[in-house]
Amino acid sequence: MSALVMTKSCPVVLWRIPPLVWVVSVLLALDTGATAQFVTDFNPKFAQVGHQNSAIVITGSGFNNGNVAFLSFNGVFVGGAITSDTQINVTDLPTNVTTGFICVHDTNQLPLACSSQQFIITGPGPYFTGFSNAFGQAGTTVTITGLNFNPPTVTSVKFNGVEAAIVNTATTDQIGVQVPAGATTGPITVATTSGTNSTATNFFVKPIITGFSPTSGISGDSITISGTNFLGATQVIFGLLPAAGFTPSDNFSIAATVPVGAKRGKIFVSTPAGTVFSTNNFLVPPKIFSFTPTNGPVGTLVTIAGTNFLEVTSVTIGGASATINSSNVAGNQLTATVPAGGVSGPITVTTLSGADTTTNKFFLPPAITSVQPNGGIEGDPVSINGSNLTDVLAVKFNGVAAVFATNPIIANQLTTTVPHGALTGRITVQTPGGIATNSENFLILPAITGFAPAGAPPGDTVVITGTNFTTNASVVFSASVPAVTTYISLNEVRATVPTNAVSGRLRVATDGGVAVSSEDFTVLSLLTSLVLTRTNGAAVVSWPTNVDGWRLQGAASLTPVINWTNNTAPTSVVSGRFTVTNPAATPASFFRLVRP
Repeated sequence: MSALVMTKSCPVVLWRIPPLVWVVSVLLALDTGATAQFVTDFNPKFAQVGHQNSAIVITGSGFNNGNVAFLSFNGVFVGGAITSDTQINVTDLPTNVTTGFICVHDTNQLPLACSSQQFIITGPGPYFTGFSNAFGQAGTTVTITGLNFNPPTVTSVKFNGVEAAIVNTATTDQIGVQVPAGATTGPITVATTSGTNSTATNFFVKPIITGFSPTSGISGDSITISGTNFLGATQVIFGLLPAAGFTPSDNFSIAATVPVGAKRGKIFVSTPAGTVFSTNNFLVPPKIFSFTPTNGPVGTLVTIAGTNFLEVTSVTIGGASATINSSNVAGNQLTATVPAGGVSGPITVTTLSGADTTTNKFFLPPAITSVQPNGGIEGDPVSINGSNLTDVLAVKFNGVAAVFATNPIIANQLTTTVPHGALTGRITVQTPGGIATNSENFLILPAITGFAPAGAPPGDTVVITGTNFTTNASVVFSASVPAVTTYISLNEVRATVPTNAVSGRLRVATDGGVAVSSEDFTVLSLLTSLVLTRTNGAAVVSWPTNVDGWRLQGAASLTPVINWTNNTAPTSVVSGRFTVTNPAATPASFFRLVRP
């Protein structure tokens, strides 16, 4: 076993310490009160295999305090000389020394201190200690330093696989080459007859950006940048802001995250070889999050919230260009005025980087311009025309809801039907933008479905049934004779047969129009055989017995309104006729028979 040249004798047994223990660069001296030992450096940092003529200088402190007795290279003890408290010289290494840490030991072969880096044993092939330029381009001369560059043995030098020309004659420890055309970022490889080796670090060539995908995005999006020489990238910039993060996938692509606040602009990539920028701008399109209010008339100020409202070129509401009133520096809010001529529809914000359109609509107040026809009966189809008649919530006829549908062919037109129970009045259309009311009443035409009895004499009551009868309904007999009319319900009115009525169609008139019966009403004549006489001051009324069951009614006057009342005097048969004798004081002056 080799030992340091000291006064203490060396033990015979070889002590080998596991290399992992030697990672510690400083160990305190074992003797209490002794000066600590440190191994701070050594030169050279390597030796060739075989270790011939390996002169190594180890520097540190505490070597000459009597504690340091042994020196080891990766657990193999070697001889050396302590020339001072800070230096140990080694003139030869055993052939079995391998790459590892250098340690000094005490007399018991326990480690006192170890180097912080390993001493390298090189093989017979080339070994690198460095190269003159860390980066360059085609034509740049690079001097590579190291070991085993013997001129006859060098067969090739390559830059990341592309062969280079040797421009300076190789020596044992250096070789000069020229960066070849087509070289890309990567290690330099030297091949000799004894072996091949590559540099531990890359030689950098200036990066090139050929494109990026997608071509636009917002904060947080991942963008893939394509090109070459991206290994060792130090920075990626979007416009003026560093990327939120980036990772070179390989030498040809980088995945970068769009930062908050990024604007339209070039993408920059920096490596140790330089900085390049994209040919095209990266676009940061706007994104609308919300707007308020959600409806309003022309002139309404709408506040739009979102992101990337930078370099805004236009805002449209329902397709119409709106005036931009303001926008903030952060680019997350702007205001615009609803333009004249605008219609209900989505809001679009356009910038130099693109456009975004809301999925929700801004609603302007609806308006009704015409209704066709302007009247009808239940079930009749009706077309409503106007503006902003989209997303309709309700259609009502004088407050009565109707079924409706948007015309798929004609814009701003609704089709509906007159609902049951609707009366003459205004039509309303409700949308999220408000309620529109037509300017004129829609006339609901009355209809007569029947009447009873089918015939009656003047003074009798006729019950008329149908639809859409109003409180001011009036009944006319035979086109021209008005009758006293009583409103019962939407489906019923009653009329008294006028004295001068004649047989014919019945008519019911309302604000919505006139309904005509489909059948004639028959006006029955009063019996001509009804005889009125005066006997002893009493009124005597008689009629043939062949009209049994009819009742006698009397009235004081025939104008202005006939008020018939049943006669309660006893009825007897005189000379083959029904006879009723009234007292002279009776107010009745006119009489009639009413059939059962």
